[in-house]
Amino acid sequence: LILVLQKLGVLLAGFVVGLELFSVLAGLYFKSRGIVRAANWWGKIKMNLQVAGVAVLLIHIIGNISVFYEISFGILVSSVVFGVISLIAHARTL
Repeated sequence: LILVLQKLGVLLAGFVVGLELFSVLAGLYFKSRGIVRAANWWGKIKMNLQVAGVAVLLIHIIGNISVFYEISFGILVSSVVFGVISLIAHARTL
C-alpha cells in the first residue's frame, strides 16, 4: 500500500484499498446472514494482478527502469477492473 501510495498515487491506492474493504465487508455481511460464497475466477485474477503489479513496481524501484512504472500502473488498474467484475458476478448469484 505504501509503495502504491508513494509511486502510483492516492487515487489508485484508494481504489485498490476501497475495493478490498468493500469486498471484505460484503463477505462478512453475507456470512452473518448464512450466505457463504467461494471466490470466483474474476477475484482470483484480480488478486494475481495485484501481486504482479506490486512485483513490477518493485522491479521499477530497484532497477530504476521507467517502463516498468507504466506496466505496473496498467496492471493495478486492470486489477481494479477485475475486482469490480468479481463483485458484479457475486451480486448476480445472490
